[in-house]
Amino acid sequence: MRNYLIGKNLWGFITGTELEPFKHATNPTEEQIRNFNYWNEKDKMVMFVLSQNISNSMIGHIQDLESSKEVWDSLERLYTSTTKARKIQLKNELNNLKKSPSMSVNDFVLKIKDVSDALSSIGSLVDNDDLVAFTLNGLREDNKWKSFITSIYVRDTLPNFEQLISLMITEELNLQGSSSRSDQLQVFYAGSRGKGRNFQSRGRGRNNSSQSSQHQQHDQQQNQHQNQTQNQKRKVLCSKRKVRSR
Repeated sequence: MRNYLIGKNLWGFITGTELEPFKHATNPTEEQIRNFNYWNEKDKMVMFVLSQNISNSMIGHIQDLESSKEVWDSLERLYTSTTKARKIQLKNELNNLKKSPSMSVNDFVLKIKDVSDALSSIGSLVDNDDLVAFTLNGLREDNKWKSFITSIYVRDTLPNFEQLISLMITEELNLQGSSSRSDQLQVFYAGSRGKGRNFQSRGRGRNNSSQSSQHQQHDQQQNQHQNQTQNQKRKVLCSKRKVRSR
């Protein structure tokens, strides 16, 4: 807006260098009247430009003011007050940003950058070391990142924000790979235990079957032996009877 007003030779109305001609002269001359009308026309043009570039909620603060300089000064005071409150709000938001276990590094970093850009837009730049500190602080909620945070802080020099993002993306890939391998091992061990039980049950089945067959064979042999013994006894008895009868 400042550049626009300067380009239109209207910035002097804001700074006060374009002074209002005598409005209440006792006997104004025609030239004084023309000068005042010209000044008043330009001043109202500046007021219109200002009103078109502020939010509707701010109109109530300036609608009763009579000059563009009064409007500008009022807006500047309001803006300064609002900016301070906004700055505090954004810094608190930046400090409280946390990465949940389900949030990707990309989503988390974008949130950090959005708040940082919002601070920059109101003239409060966040320096590199603060960005790195806010980012690492936001990782503490996720226990998987504790060793990564320690490895960054024990370095001789902290990485800048862009370097930290690259390191975080690499660490995220490593964590995903470790998690995947752990899941695969769990599935493998679960499957192995299941197979072990099957093998055992199958082994028991074969052992039981073998033992049962052996018992049957033994019983058969005992029966055969008993039958042979009884047959021999019968033959002996018959022989004795024949001898007696003679």
